[in-house]
Amino acid sequence: MKTVINLLFGLTFLVSLFCTKAFAHSASTSAVFIDTHKPQIELEIYLPLDQLRLADESLFPSQNDDLKQVNFSALQDYLQTHVSITAQNSQPLTAQKVDDFAIHEFDNVLFMVMKMHFIKPDNFDNSGFSLHYNAILHRVVTHKIYVSYRNDMHEVLKASQDIATIGLIRYQRETLFIEPEKITAWSQFKLMFLNGMSHIAAGIDHLLFLLCLILPAPLVSANKRWQSVAPVRQCVISVAKIVTFFTLGHSLTLALTTLGYISFPAKPIEILVATSILVSALNAIRPIFSQSAMWIAFIFGLIHGQAFAIEMSHMGFDTQAIIVALVAFNLGIETVQLLIVICVVPVLAMLARTYFYSAIRIALSVLAMAAASYWIIERSV
Repeated sequence: MKTVINLLFGLTFLVSLFCTKAFAHSASTSAVFIDTHKPQIELEIYLPLDQLRLADESLFPSQNDDLKQVNFSALQDYLQTHVSITAQNSQPLTAQKVDDFAIHEFDNVLFMVMKMHFIKPDNFDNSGFSLHYNAILHRVVTHKIYVSYRNDMHEVLKASQDIATIGLIRYQRETLFIEPEKITAWSQFKLMFLNGMSHIAAGIDHLLFLLCLILPAPLVSANKRWQSVAPVRQCVISVAKIVTFFTLGHSLTLALTTLGYISFPAKPIEILVATSILVSALNAIRPIFSQSAMWIAFIFGLIHGQAFAIEMSHMGFDTQAIIVALVAFNLGIETVQLLIVICVVPVLAMLARTYFYSAIRIALSVLAMAAASYWIIERSV
């Protein structure tokens, strides 16, 4: 009994640590579009205003919640402090000006859009330079910035797209070395594949939902309770069905949303994601939909796919590039999901044959319900 108590305490501490310190989803991302085909290097920058206010409240002179009241002069100084370009010979480029300020709304999120111009020195080598960028990121460490490169019209005739996503800037990786001549379809595919992996790995709510779905998989329900242990073959088939239908659901809405066929506000989707955890956790305690788990996984997968699409919503992909990015991003998600299932299911199957699995299952389910309830309240505000 002492071993069981210690195990439950450890699990409680671990999940609580994740719930209090990890974000279920990254907040709105920034985007930077680089154009080197002009006399100057031009950066078109998209900053989510809610994140910008978290990073530096002094940029917003108004004390109310109106994010559109931005001090443009202060913002220009802020960008010149947090954005810089360095040539290959370590010579810093001079930031000439910041202009073309405009506020746009994407998926109910307000973005400040502006252009920043850097003077090219006479000996500037256009084949490679470094972008150092930590706007917002210097305070909001969960923030991410997608960097894209714009081809000129001559290159468009040879390239498959005129905008190429080339890198991701995040905490402790604030400098990106850019080599325009080495931008390939494979480099973009690899970037989006790795981003799909990191997105699902950091998505505590998605992983918690998946865990709650497979927690009762090694068991058989009877009299509205989880009772006897299921045969190994039945357990494997059950998990395979749940994971497959969840994959089909989120892949469908991820594709339809990313391609622009459907669109829903982010806030209700995030609330529904948390609700799906709550429902699946209840089912892990007492069977609610044991005979239709795969269809529940598919329905909730539709919701989770919409949440996945939020990550790709402001990257500026054109029609051709978005297909490659979509496939790579989804494959990254599936890879991590499959690895987790392969690692977790055998452990659950072995634990299900012990006398204390019921206590572990209920403890994890209760913690998942607590986390889901917290996220529902937090996302409803």
